[in-house]
Amino acid sequence: MDVLTPKPESVADLIDRLGGIPAERIRMQPPPGTATEKDLVRLLDAEDKRICELIDGVLVEKAVATREGLYAAYVSRMIWNHAEEFDLGVVLGGDSPFRFRLGLVRVPDVSFVSWGRIPGGEFPDDPISEIIPDLAVEVLSKTNTLAEI
Repeated sequence: MDVLTPKPESVADLIDRLGGIPAERIRMQPPPGTATEKDLVRLLDAEDKRICELIDGVLVEKAVATREGLYAAYVSRMIWNHAEEFDLGVVLGGDSPFRFRLGLVRVPDVSFVSWGRIPGGEFPDDPISEIIPDLAVEVLSKTNTLAEI
């Protein structure tokens, strides 16, 4: 957690700060408040891949489900078709992490990045993109909390 974010006093404080998400989505290794981007990349690249996001030093597993994956694929296809027809940019799937600010890495279900944001017209091969997407789509799941939405 950054210096501006006070450390939680209890697990309940941590859950509250994260929007009331179910405790089972909070990764305990590394301990909350100490996770880094390297820890996130390790989980994303692991054999038993875990789609997590980094929120102020806390790794949080994304809420996933098959039906939501179907919706994400459908939205991705619609955006892809439009982007390709008009040569607008690239569409990325649900395992593409983006750094939105220091300490905040999100993994949208679908992302669109216009050519104007991509240096030299070639998407960088970085584990976590510093390019902010023009559009980030998150398909809601039954386990998403109101604060997450």
